[in-house]
Amino acid sequence: MRGTHRIIVQNKRIRYDFEINRNITVIRGDSATGKTALVDMIREHFENGDDSAVELNCDKECTVISGRTCGNVILQPC
Repeated sequence: MRGTHRIIVQNKRIRYDFEINRNITVIRGDSATGKTALVDMIREHFENGDDSAVELNCDKECTVISGRTCGNVILQPC
């Protein structure tokens, strides 16, 4: 992946709008800052498709890779 990619994830209550410029982005932060909400929204979008209340806009496909051993969540535009 080259360049900067803007990602917008939103539902009726919350909106995330950010840019990434790496192949893999690790989402980290303090407790209660919305990391899990963001990942859950992206996951819901892919699991439920058009039936989901989540809208995801990105010029590249986004994939959520999560693991409990390290506690980090990775957002990877493919």
